[in-house]
Amino acid sequence: MRANPRSADVARNAGALYIVQIANYVIPLFLLPFLANTLGVAGYGRLATLQTIATYGLVLTDYGFQLSATRKVAAMLEQGQEVQDVYVNVMSSRIVLALLATVGMCLAVSFIPYLKLTPSVALALGILVLGNALTPLWLFQGYQRMTLVSVVVLSARLSAAALTLALVRSAQDVGVALWAQTLGTALPVGLALWRAGQLTPRRGARPSLAGMRAELLDGWHIFQTAIFSTLLTNSGILVLGATAGAQVAGGYAAVERVGKGVASMLTPVTQAIYPRVSASFTASYQEGLSVLRRFGLPLLTLSVVLAVLMIVMTEVGGVEWLFGADYRRFANVLVVLSPWVVFGVLNNLLGIQYLTNVGEASWYATAFTISSLFAFAMFLVLSHRLSFWGVACGLVIGELTLAALLGWRVCSHWKQKRQIGVSGIL
Repeated sequence: MRANPRSADVARNAGALYIVQIANYVIPLFLLPFLANTLGVAGYGRLATLQTIATYGLVLTDYGFQLSATRKVAAMLEQGQEVQDVYVNVMSSRIVLALLATVGMCLAVSFIPYLKLTPSVALALGILVLGNALTPLWLFQGYQRMTLVSVVVLSARLSAAALTLALVRSAQDVGVALWAQTLGTALPVGLALWRAGQLTPRRGARPSLAGMRAELLDGWHIFQTAIFSTLLTNSGILVLGATAGAQVAGGYAAVERVGKGVASMLTPVTQAIYPRVSASFTASYQEGLSVLRRFGLPLLTLSVVLAVLMIVMTEVGGVEWLFGADYRRFANVLVVLSPWVVFGVLNNLLGIQYLTNVGEASWYATAFTISSLFAFAMFLVLSHRLSFWGVACGLVIGELTLAALLGWRVCSHWKQKRQIGVSGIL
């Protein structure tokens, strides 16, 4: 029987996940001023739109496996079971989803007036999602073995950043910037698959339609949450592009991504604690509450600190310093988005860490669907009246709505547990 992960394991894996997060968010954040100035506001708007479309493709490829398969692997290892069948079925499902995602992304690009679908763009998008599908971070999270992979991912993203700095020279190089992102996803695939083969050494395991279907069904509610989360956090750029053009979309996207970069600083910790929290709830409800409280309160405190830093950055002229005078009018978007950082962490603790681990994944997905559709409606209505301010306000309103729904459900569930004699305080 495999022992429960210790707090030291969580810290080690959180450190490894921070390396992945640096690769995925912080390096692009450092590149952001370069791209925003070199491509210009409209050029960056086109790139941001392509990246937003790519985000939907990546979410479809990830499906719900980053949580559902991670949780399953962690539970099976806890019980001393083999995970090879899960591995081949999840990987096969991801490849199929990547192919579907490529078709969908190409169709989306072809329908946007200020974008042009070329063979180069289509190939870049396809390689981007396929590389993501073949990199089984979910498996390494389940095993809590992230160190080697995180170093490889960081190296690949650094190479992609170097290519961006070397090759992107004008507003015409939007496609070059997209290819740099694609290479960053594709380069670590070989080593990731080799490491996965070491962790799942049994030969002869084959995917089956029944097994793939079972994994897809298991991850459905998480995928539903993920796709509506993407609708909530990324569709504003598409709406702005449609209502106000590439210029406004580019200016808003540059500043919004600073806010997302700040918010992402806590993502590695929430990812690292998930297997620990999941295993604890598997052992007992009381232990799960204890572990969630131990990690959750410091996370909420840090989120408040980050929100304050976003406001300070705006007040000292940080946005204009990063991007130039053309982006000055978008700077206060960071102030509007600052509560979003806190609500994002709170919603992760209430929804992902608690509800999905106590059998309420379906309700969590429903709450996310309601709040995301409401936020999207706000984007459509407010963007016509308030331009990019409306999109920023809609994003915060969506997270606040989700927090209210999740808070109500968690309190109801906790009261039910107390009535049947299970005590504890979140």
